[in-house]
Amino acid sequence: MSSILAGWYPDPDGKPCEKYWDGTNWTTGSRPQSGKARESVESPVMTVVIIGGFLILSIALIIGALIFGFSDPYNQWMDENWPKF
Repeated sequence: MSSILAGWYPDPDGKPCEKYWDGTNWTTGSRPQSGKARESVESPVMTVVIIGGFLILSIALIIGALIFGFSDPYNQWMDENWPKF
């Protein structure tokens, strides 16, 4: 059983038309490209991977900013008020 849903898809031979996938085999009929061919099953998976990667990167940048981005107020006070020799 195929994981690709039945529907019209771009011609697998690269011709400028669409062919119908019945869930198991390509049918013999074809139609002109409509621009409304069903997206493949891999497309939502790739979207989840991209969004997940973006979230992980964002969280890492926020944690990095919290750890390394702020100066210690005590050290700043010491720099300003400690006597210089």
